[in-house]
Amino acid sequence: MAAALIAAAVLTCFLIRATGYPLLSRHDARVGAYVLDAVQNGNWIVQKDSGGDIASKPPLLTWCAAAVTLLTGRVSLFALHLPAAASLVATALVLLAAGRRMFGWRAGFLAAFLYVLSPAGYAQLATARYDGLLALMVILAALAAFRAWVSGSGWTCCWLAAAVGTLAKGPLALVLGAAGLLAAFWERRSGSPMPFRGYHFVGVLVFLLIIGGWFALAYEELGQPLIYKMIGRELVGHAVGAEDESSPLGVLKPPVDFMLGFAPWSLLALASFWRVWKRPDGDARIRRFERFLVCGFLAGLIIFCVAGHQKGRLILPLIPFAALLAGRELSEITSPWSNRRTFRTAIVLVAFFIIGGFVEAHVVRRRSPRVQETLIAQQVSRLIAERLGPNAPLTHVDSPFAVQFYLNSVRPTVSFERAATLLRGNAAAWVAVCDLARLKSELGPDAGPLHEALLWPETGEPWIRVVGNYPLPLTHQPEAILLGQIRAETQSLALERPRLKYRCGTELDFRGDAAQGRLRIENQSHAPQTVRVWIFDEASTVAATKGERSLLPGAVWEFPGMGPNHGVGTQAK
Repeated sequence: MAAALIAAAVLTCFLIRATGYPLLSRHDARVGAYVLDAVQNGNWIVQKDSGGDIASKPPLLTWCAAAVTLLTGRVSLFALHLPAAASLVATALVLLAAGRRMFGWRAGFLAAFLYVLSPAGYAQLATARYDGLLALMVILAALAAFRAWVSGSGWTCCWLAAAVGTLAKGPLALVLGAAGLLAAFWERRSGSPMPFRGYHFVGVLVFLLIIGGWFALAYEELGQPLIYKMIGRELVGHAVGAEDESSPLGVLKPPVDFMLGFAPWSLLALASFWRVWKRPDGDARIRRFERFLVCGFLAGLIIFCVAGHQKGRLILPLIPFAALLAGRELSEITSPWSNRRTFRTAIVLVAFFIIGGFVEAHVVRRRSPRVQETLIAQQVSRLIAERLGPNAPLTHVDSPFAVQFYLNSVRPTVSFERAATLLRGNAAAWVAVCDLARLKSELGPDAGPLHEALLWPETGEPWIRVVGNYPLPLTHQPEAILLGQIRAETQSLALERPRLKYRCGTELDFRGDAAQGRLRIENQSHAPQTVRVWIFDEASTVAATKGERSLLPGAVWEFPGMGPNHGVGTQAK
């Protein structure tokens, strides 16, 4: 019943927020780009956003959101936010089980309940962030480490949980998951030593195979830029705070973030810290577990205090440690209550929690500027699909990724210079742009007129425009589009599915008249590009024409009426 109440509360609040005013944050947009890069381009090992920037974190969150995207058929806020909400439920159930086993049913239920009904817990219901997954794997690794410490075996489970956590947000998962083992020194000083026993070989091997295997594959795809981004900028840069503004609170910011993020239950956690220090439990097993939780929390807090990168959300993986201790403390305070009274009180608090979530998602949030931008992006993407078609041959310049998100596509943005060159060509081309004055400056005074297919909003200062070099509707003109460093020009063929893979090159699916259609592909990069083409006749599932070429910089590949397998394995002229 307790597990059902917790899961139902989280699910209800998640659905309430999911059906409220949409808010696509900048972080959501980045993760959405990673998901589409994996699902549509096939880049599952490591991803990039629409601007070509490599993902800053390992891909576990992307994989989870991509799985939901594949099941639902398109990327959505639901797909992005579900992994964090599911992690919240899973973490709460882990706290319920661990607290019940160590402290009793009431303490376990209250620990899970306090974790869910906290600002940090509520924030996980509508965010595409890595911290919820990390918190789940850290507490799993920590509980496995405690069990291995007291039993002398079972370290493989700890290493496995740490490996999965590392795939979520880096090696911090291993450090935080093992930090509670500092309690062994506390036990030794108090005259009750509990030495470490057991073997780690299999666990270490599992960790290295998972993390080392993924990193080796990622490095093979992207090379040195991966090292620079994930290790240089993210791991080392965040440790020293190279790109962060210092907080006026200094080293006190993480403790303040904890007090606010776990409010008001953080006061119970502080009381529990004091009790564990001054009046340790007489049962050796419970005493070790309490000290393990205190050491895990305080060691993690010190790490965040000395780190240069200090954001409020970073404290989340430590809150499950505090929740178990706070649940134990509240269990002692409410010991005169019956279980029925405790459960009824919890239901009342959940009801207020749900009502507050409804007001926030359906009333308060509509005033947010980000909500208004999200609603505009939804409207713009719908109009683009109506006016240019669902697979619009649209090149994005400086348009917000939210437009591509709601178009369910991810195409690299291009420079104003390349967009102007595209529009000066003879083929019909359309670009999504916000800074029209800069685009016109790149076009120059001798360029032909631009034709607006879309201007939104239609009154006041436009947020975005879709402009082209031919008026709508198009008749039989060739159409051109930029796909990364590739320029594709088609006639009587429609681009159906582009796949921009890092190692395998660009793969393009076209549908139309394979016998009469014309296609011109140009490599506009400074490096050779491999291009694979499949052309399908209308309503056919088997390619009538296919080809592959490695194009040198500036090379062009043209083929009217290609035959089967034309061009496979050949070089561009």
